[in-house]
Amino acid sequence: MVNNNIDRQTGQPYTSLGAIYNDAIQYIPANTDVITFWDDDDLFFDDHLTEGVSGLIRGGKIAYKPAFSYFRTQTTLSKNQNTFEPSIFTKSQHILQYGFHNTTTDQHFKWLEPLLANDDIFVDEAGKSTLIYNWIDEVMIYKTSGHSHKPDHFNEYRTLSYDHGDAVITPISVFNSF
Repeated sequence: MVNNNIDRQTGQPYTSLGAIYNDAIQYIPANTDVITFWDDDDLFFDDHLTEGVSGLIRGGKIAYKPAFSYFRTQTTLSKNQNTFEPSIFTKSQHILQYGFHNTTTDQHFKWLEPLLANDDIFVDEAGKSTLIYNWIDEVMIYKTSGHSHKPDHFNEYRTLSYDHGDAVITPISVFNSF
């Protein structure tokens, strides 16, 4: 964990995911061009990075996302209008400039809202969907977005979420995964 679980702004244990993100971005190398987010419960096709960076270049804006991503529940896999932040590819300087809200549910809005206000996201209607937002899994995951009515629920997240990823991230194929 970043800084041994101590928020560098307060010197106290972390109280939000946003504070963790704000500390983590301090470690991004200066020569990094693009930032995207990987949630531990989501699934990505093997060309996710290639498609995202290509879309960012093609769109010519500060950020890129395909118009649609997949949404997986226990019984369905559907293609939905894309509102999922792990599908957004952003020029790193934008993330570094705005950072994150010190909250657990809407931490991404601090960098996302200026993009929306200035029409700086290229939403590609023809963009390939490479993210599967995974709402169900064999291992129960604590969904921060599922508790948006409680924006300061970091202690629940800390108690109920755990790192179950002890292996290399492996590309998936939708045909053998569902």
